[in-house]
Amino acid sequence: MKCSVSYMRFIVRLAFLLFLPVFLYLSFHSVAAYELKDTRHVLVLHSYHQGYKWTDDIMAGIVETFRQAGDGKIKLYVEYMGTKQILDEQYYRQLKELYKHKYRNTAFDLIIASDDNAFNFLRTYRKELFSAIPVVFCGVNFFQASDLEGYPLFTGVSEDVDLKKGFDLVFELHPATTEIVVVVDSTTTGRKIYEKLLEVLPLYSRDITFILMRDNTMSQIQEKVSGLPDTGVVFYTLFFRDAEGTFSEYDESISQIAAHSTVPIYGVWDFSLGYGIVGGMLTSGYYQGVTAAGLALRILHGENAAEIPVVMKSPNRYMFDYRRLMQFNISPADLPKGSLVLNRPFSILAEYKKAIMGIIAGFVVLVGVILTLTRTIATRKKAEMALTAARDSLEATVHERTGQLTIVNDQLKAELSDRKKIETALRKSEERFRAIAESSPDAIITADSRNNIIYWNKGAERIFGYRVDEVIGKPAESLLPEEYRPKNRELFLDFMQNVARDFSGKTIEAHGVRKDGSVFPLEQSLASWHIENDWFFTSITRDISDRRQSEEEREDLIEKLQEALSEVKTLSGLLPICSACKKVRDDRGYWTQIEAYIRKHSDAEFTHGICPECKKKLYPHLFKDSE
Repeated sequence: MKCSVSYMRFIVRLAFLLFLPVFLYLSFHSVAAYELKDTRHVLVLHSYHQGYKWTDDIMAGIVETFRQAGDGKIKLYVEYMGTKQILDEQYYRQLKELYKHKYRNTAFDLIIASDDNAFNFLRTYRKELFSAIPVVFCGVNFFQASDLEGYPLFTGVSEDVDLKKGFDLVFELHPATTEIVVVVDSTTTGRKIYEKLLEVLPLYSRDITFILMRDNTMSQIQEKVSGLPDTGVVFYTLFFRDAEGTFSEYDESISQIAAHSTVPIYGVWDFSLGYGIVGGMLTSGYYQGVTAAGLALRILHGENAAEIPVVMKSPNRYMFDYRRLMQFNISPADLPKGSLVLNRPFSILAEYKKAIMGIIAGFVVLVGVILTLTRTIATRKKAEMALTAARDSLEATVHERTGQLTIVNDQLKAELSDRKKIETALRKSEERFRAIAESSPDAIITADSRNNIIYWNKGAERIFGYRVDEVIGKPAESLLPEEYRPKNRELFLDFMQNVARDFSGKTIEAHGVRKDGSVFPLEQSLASWHIENDWFFTSITRDISDRRQSEEEREDLIEKLQEALSEVKTLSGLLPICSACKKVRDDRGYWTQIEAYIRKHSDAEFTHGICPECKKKLYPHLFKDSE
């Protein structure tokens, strides 16, 4: 048994060591954003003395909260007023002078006050001692909002005993209860509890007898609780001074009463736990300190104390002593949910319930995995046999398909080679086209389906005078004079319709306008082409100014020739000609050869030859043999 316990402890410690670095890392990074830039000085002023459990618990809650925050720039100054031993105005004044002298050179950022006496002391002397320093209080019994009227920089947590829940718990765990002895003293806190008891007790049945022991000695209380019946219960609040003025520490009074009680004792403060009470809805000094320290951290990190509301609900908890539960046969299962049970004996099942359940769950999972693996192995063997057959069939298929792929691959290589040849030819063709287009003396212009220019060669730049960057994207009709543009739009629309029908080209003559504004005649050969669904139009444009000039000169020459010929026809009808020699007489009466006369009066030239009849007359000897 000891071995198993040691083993379980080893497992827990190992898990703790494994998760500790992660926990520390997360804790450090969770508070890093709230780290203080400068050291803060905090005074903790306790109403009671060191060693008093309630005060020590509050201090422990404060220190632990600051430690968990991970902020090492908080310096604590702790003072114990010791008002359990002495409490009067003269003592308060002496404390004021002591703290005034002691902390005359210390500038506090915040003060934490625990319990009523420290709270009241600071309400009276804070301005005189510490100026306008924020105060966070805790352990103040039965706090009322009116307690802070005129104190804007005070906030904190109220300490309040929940007597109603305490009595309800008694009746829930001991339904047969008929008599309850309520123990309370006459101190400042005791008087407030007594007033609250007077409000709560009338809520219960008249069949329940409540015996209030307030102005009694310790011996009287001991005698009363020792004689209670089995249906009786003791409800202990606090008892520091008895009727004779005898002072008892928190642990002494409850221990003395518990030593004489034969029935369960329930309480309202956690410092009585472990000294004789079963438990109850207990006001906790530790959680009072934790809550107050949390409020203090908010103020130290920049929040305004005046804007932080007082925590009115006291942080109480259901807490119990396991030994007393067993003494009076009270099952922990009957306790309220979330109850804290102290002094519980070590139990492997209880302490390591989650670990044991995890091991059992792991074992069940492991068995399931083994069974699953067994079935999987059997299935795998069958699958391997089927896989072998499938593999053989697949290899044959792969071999066959490999041959087919080889053939297809060769074809693809051939096609790829042809495609590369075609691409090379196209690229060379494009290069030739560009070379021809750029070297052409004519203007080669391409426009899109919106008649915007997208290509402009050197010939176009020479003819029109525009650089390529000046015309790309502009309408092609901007190259025409204003008066020709409406007609050009009609021709373009007509051309678009023709292209849409039969892709035919068209040649037109028009006029263009150069960059300098001069107008010149031109001739355009138009062609259309398309890529996917977009149309493009290319024109080869020539400047025909020289041709027009030549044509005009030719027309003038023809007109002059026609006039000369007309004159020649008139002369031929009037000329005197010799019948023998064929000489012509001119206007002066001279006879000249007809060739000379015609040459003189026209642009005609003559060539000379011999007709067949004259040949026979002049050269008869050449024609004898032929006859």
